[in-house]
Amino acid sequence: MSSVFTNTSSITVLQGEYRVTKDPSVMFTTVLGSCISACLYDAESGIGGMNHFLLPSTSAQDSKNARYGVHAMELLINGCSKGCHAKHAAGQDFGGAKMSANLSDIGL
Repeated sequence: MSSVFTNTSSITVLQGEYRVTKDPSVMFTTVLGSCISACLYDAESGIGGMNHFLLPSTSAQDSKNARYGVHAMELLINGCSKGCHAKHAAGQDFGGAKMSANLSDIGL
């Protein structure tokens, strides 16, 4: 029995990172709890990407840090836009779990 992932290479996207590729053999992976990961994919161009961020936003001094959603989303969208067309792109968000009852909601 053959697997759909036979010739696939796995790239882990860690907190504060994003990755974009056009290589159909690349599969992005991550581990989430309260963090968020957004994925974008344009089936027509074959370009796709994933980010992994901790909080939605921060102060101005850290605004260019990919650990925060405001900047992480900008990096992912700009990375995918090199050949990706908005009318063909699809996206999905993952994560945002409430990890403990005494913590505030930080996810989606």
